Amino acid sequence: MPSVSRIIRLLIGCDSVDTSLEIVKYLSDSKQAVHYMRVDSASAIKAALEESWDIFVCDLHMENFSNHEVFETLHDLSLNIPLVLLCRPGERDVISVKALAVGAIEVFEIDQLGSIPPCIFDALEHASRTTSYGDEKLSWDDFPSGLLLVDSHWQIRDSNSNAKHIAGNLAGRFFDIWQEDSRVFLEQRCRSFAVGEGSEEVVGSVAEPLKLKANNGFYRVHLQRVKRGDALQYSAMLQDISDDVALNTQRQDDLKNLKQQYRDTLSRFNETQKRDTNTLLAKTQFLSQIGHEIRTPMNAISGFAEALNRRALDPDSKVLANRISRASSMLLSVVNDLLDFSKIEANQLQILRDPFFLNDVLDDLAFIMIGSAKAKQLELSIVSPEQQFTYLEGDDLRLKQILINLTANAIKFTEVGSVSLAVEVIKREAGQITYKFSVKDTGIGMDSEQITKIMEPFAQASMDISRRYGGTGLGLSICRSLIEKMGGELMVKSQPAKGSTFYFTLSFPLLTYPTSKLQKMADVTVLIADDNPIALQGLDATVASMNWQPKTFASGSDLLTSLQQHPEWQGPHCLVLLDWKMPDIDGFEVAERISDILPPEKRPIIFMITSRESAQLLDSDNSRFVDRILDKPLSTGALYDAVLSVMKDRFDMENNDEQRLANFNILVVEDSDLNAELVKTILDEEGANVEVMMTGKEALNQLLEKDCNADIVLLDLQLPDIDGFEVATTIRETFASEALPIIAMTARESAEDRLHARRVGMDDWIAKPLNRERLVLLIQQYCLQNTRPKIPEEVGGDPDASARFIRLRWERLPLINSKSSNVVTHVRDVYLKLLQKFINNYMKPMQALEAGNLDDNEVAKLAHKLRGGSLSLGLERLSELCLVFEESMSNSVKYRPSNEELALVLRQSVDVVLPMLEDTSAQVGPLQNNSEVDVASLRACLLEGIDLLKTYNLEQVNPFLEQLQTLGMEQLLQDINHQLDDFDFSGAVRIARHKVKTLSEPLDRGQ
Repeated sequence: MPSVSRIIRLLIGCDSVDTSLEIVKYLSDSKQAVHYMRVDSASAIKAALEESWDIFVCDLHMENFSNHEVFETLHDLSLNIPLVLLCRPGERDVISVKALAVGAIEVFEIDQLGSIPPCIFDALEHASRTTSYGDEKLSWDDFPSGLLLVDSHWQIRDSNSNAKHIAGNLAGRFFDIWQEDSRVFLEQRCRSFAVGEGSEEVVGSVAEPLKLKANNGFYRVHLQRVKRGDALQYSAMLQDISDDVALNTQRQDDLKNLKQQYRDTLSRFNETQKRDTNTLLAKTQFLSQIGHEIRTPMNAISGFAEALNRRALDPDSKVLANRISRASSMLLSVVNDLLDFSKIEANQLQILRDPFFLNDVLDDLAFIMIGSAKAKQLELSIVSPEQQFTYLEGDDLRLKQILINLTANAIKFTEVGSVSLAVEVIKREAGQITYKFSVKDTGIGMDSEQITKIMEPFAQASMDISRRYGGTGLGLSICRSLIEKMGGELMVKSQPAKGSTFYFTLSFPLLTYPTSKLQKMADVTVLIADDNPIALQGLDATVASMNWQPKTFASGSDLLTSLQQHPEWQGPHCLVLLDWKMPDIDGFEVAERISDILPPEKRPIIFMITSRESAQLLDSDNSRFVDRILDKPLSTGALYDAVLSVMKDRFDMENNDEQRLANFNILVVEDSDLNAELVKTILDEEGANVEVMMTGKEALNQLLEKDCNADIVLLDLQLPDIDGFEVATTIRETFASEALPIIAMTARESAEDRLHARRVGMDDWIAKPLNRERLVLLIQQYCLQNTRPKIPEEVGGDPDASARFIRLRWERLPLINSKSSNVVTHVRDVYLKLLQKFINNYMKPMQALEAGNLDDNEVAKLAHKLRGGSLSLGLERLSELCLVFEESMSNSVKYRPSNEELALVLRQSVDVVLPMLEDTSAQVGPLQNNSEVDVASLRACLLEGIDLLKTYNLEQVNPFLEQLQTLGMEQLLQDINHQLDDFDFSGAVRIARHKVKTLSEPLDRGQ
């Protein structure tokens, strides 16, 4: 590399010290002595150039010195020394024309500093080649691109050799060297670039390929303004992109071919997918139909087996009946697994989001699993979470299916020991709760290789296990798919011969637990004795979840000692739970000793809890010392019902032999004669009047007859002529839900069926095989609360008959039902306050009505006002009577109740409310506001209250009302409560806003 013998005087225009030192280093590495100065502003450059320098290296991008300002400065200086410019990567071609215009010998990108020394040496050795700015012609011939200089009228004035080589004859206008399409396009763009003022700057680039006449090549054009004295000219750089255009054309053709291939492939894939989907759907429908045909007789077999078990049988017959029931359940489980797997394959399985109670799911699980655990003499326990945190939103059916499957598997693969289900709260946030569900057993366990297999469809841990325990191998695969659809992941821990634990976490929206569902009995002391620590923990958690007070003991003798030492535990207000088999003394002996040491009035309620055959224990002579024998695992529902039942027996609170469905008219639509007979048997035993129809058309014909008096319809979903969904749709065209409730009966309680049932107007559903208690409760719920018989036309002509018929609408309803779904709040304190307001508002109108001081118009208005408020408070008889008044005003019925009837029912409603308020109602006198209230506190309270009122939720508003009372704003509180009495939340908001407005003025203490 050549070098200069003398010291090079180097001026560097740059604001980066590192860049300057790097340039000097490259020169020093070339054995060249350098004397340099760094400047970073226009004034510094001008001052430095007053001295003598060999070469000037200038960076175009300085922090306080823009690209445009650098070029202006260099243009004004008219340098007479070699100039080298530094630019950003990729910028060299764009600024090359401007660089030449200011006399630069070369432009280097900032990442090419190592190439500067050779350029400097050449410049110093061949100074004659330096291009200086002025009137001298610029030497552009060495520039690789074609360069043209045109005037303001776009006439070509100058060009370099490359431009002449590629464009040929350059006389005339700049636009004439292009082919027609390119010429028109370029002329339009260039004229738009020419608009505006400015000094030397790039005014535009034409990125689109332009085609020259001379060589048919494609070029991109970069334009910039150039000032020569007072004349405005343009320089144009022609960048050859012919190879790029050819390559792009080839790529476009390739892309077009690929797109066509993709469309062809996608079309074939869609056709194949459609065929596969249709095949899956057809298979699913086929399996569903076959499943129905199998489940129908199997449900009947299970039902009749249960009916047999309810009768007095000899021991051998009872064993056979139990075996029939278990065999039918196993077959149903296989059919259900196949159907679920088919739905998962066809992507037809849905996850619903409905309100449900987790404890209800666990109660059902305990009821279903008790038989399997007892048959193998296993200890089955369920650890429940706290009751008030179990009202959730989600798919309870699928959750129950998962837990049943995992628990059934644990029982199947456990010969000795225990199986436990634990539900643990992992995280609770506002409106959200996360549970961990764990099913643990002491069974055969698995090694790591077996664990990897069990989640696959139709797979089990080994062929030996498959032969020994049976099963389809679908259960865990279905559980995994369901859990993943619900947002979780199924995990497993296991060791051979040490058992397994399957666990998963799921999050649910947490709903406010309704007061009506909380147990009425609170703070019950429960003494629990069990020698098995796992069972003891499960019983302790079950009792604690009910807000009762558990006391646990590891033996019966410990419990007896503590019971004698604590007189407060003696009496029927206390409950004793005893395990049957304990090492020191068994449960029966403990119960007998309690009977010996305590008189009858001091004896607590005693339950025997067993995982063995409870029926055999009932036949024991010692069973007379216990009140009930309950099965493990003990669910909260079973325990509560058992305690309530014993209390009723002890205090003669209820006649348990009463027929619960007496005089109810029930239409059963069921195509299976076996199932129809089973349903009719259950309903007949409960005193109902039952009519059975075997087809959907027969049922519709019967319902549309004028003399039909059905109170409720029990409707099978799969019928031979038209399915239950279509039957329900047709019924709803004539009968509203309030007039004729419909309960779906289905052998497969699927999420899809439940969703479809709601859409077509069904009110509820019950799964087959039928649970007698649930069936009776459902019928009672809908017949007692919702039935509103229509008046037959022939009755309308007889006023007396019409009156008798319509009176049934309210006479059969309860005066008050605080658990009704129509009640606006189930918070006791809030509910009682609303009842008090009802009394305050309607006591005087009732007295005027009884005295006959209201005309018909005023009575109608009163009935209309009473209608909404009474319904929202559960005053069902009054609400129904008021509805009849409204219907009579609209001439929809020909009968109008008398004013005396309204007065009587209103008086009865008031009389049933007043005793509820005796301990909670307060004397209401003249209301005054607190004269010492803090304005800032009141303002903050009102602003927060306005937001709460906008939720239209009385439970959320209650804290705001309590705060007003705390602040002593009695009159304001009464004004807002008066609006809330009529559920006028908007009116309450207006009052609160008005009060906020008045607070901007001096507070009126009397208001």
